Amino acid sequence: MIGLGIVLSCWFSLIVVVRAVKAPSLRFQEHLAPVRRGETVPNEALFFDMPLDHFGNATGTFKNRYWVNDTYYKPGGPVFLFDSGEQNAEPLLPYYLQEYHGLSATMRLAKRYSGVAVLWEHRYYGDSLPFPVNENTTAEQWQFLTTDQALEDVVYFANRFTLHSARADASADTSSASNEITHNPLHPSNTPWIWLGGSYPGCRGALLRVRNPETIFAVWASSAPVHAQIDMASYYKAAERSLTRNCSADWVAVTRFVDDTLANGTAAEATNLKFKLLRAREDGITKEQAANASDESAAGVLMDPLNFYQVCV
Repeated sequence: MIGLGIVLSCWFSLIVVVRAVKAPSLRFQEHLAPVRRGETVPNEALFFDMPLDHFGNATGTFKNRYWVNDTYYKPGGPVFLFDSGEQNAEPLLPYYLQEYHGLSATMRLAKRYSGVAVLWEHRYYGDSLPFPVNENTTAEQWQFLTTDQALEDVVYFANRFTLHSARADASADTSSASNEITHNPLHPSNTPWIWLGGSYPGCRGALLRVRNPETIFAVWASSAPVHAQIDMASYYKAAERSLTRNCSADWVAVTRFVDDTLANGTAAEATNLKFKLLRAREDGITKEQAANASDESAAGVLMDPLNFYQVCV
């Protein structure tokens, strides 16, 4: 039991460390310089006039935000679109369209294949808002946040995007006449559009590749949950297999201890354990809050280091 106590103490300490080093602070990100300037400025937000409703009778448009880095573009090169998914896309700029500890995967591909890199923001997130999003947003306003509407946004954008439109004023009409689209070297009929995304964005890319193969030529779908599953233990099995045996043994021992205590321990034992787990993630947690917390939320703290494979030190 003493050995297990030491393992638990190390685990809690590791959770705190991982929480602190996940990513540089936003304050630091603001000072990251772009790789270099091409025809467009990589950290300049651009806006595209997007229909609110692609399939129904609702009228109106909203400004969908995106960014472009064409530093390495040469005529004939493809378009690499990185989907930011369910978040404000702006904090991702240093990691995907600029140089932060070297070129990102997106920019490496753009450099290797002389392509254009695009960072795309999902409707209803960041500044891509059809309506103000807050506690007063109505059901009628939320109805346009659907999978098909959000996927069609990218199809609509891809069929109208040009480097000229990227440089145009945000208030300008970014759609083009059919003959201009046909001769646009960046139109999907003329050059490959490659989707990049992980988790939900990866799933979106896979869906869009099947749904619109004429628009999306290929997808890099990283950790894309294309198969819905209630208990996704296989995700952590991959982490377990990659660890050294002593690390995986400690991990299994800690998990079993927590499961057993929460399932079979006394109320006091369960509360004490949940308090220690939750305090490792959040400062200021109280015993009362821990007692009222669900077993799932407390046990979920054990997964924090595993998400980054940071288990052994």
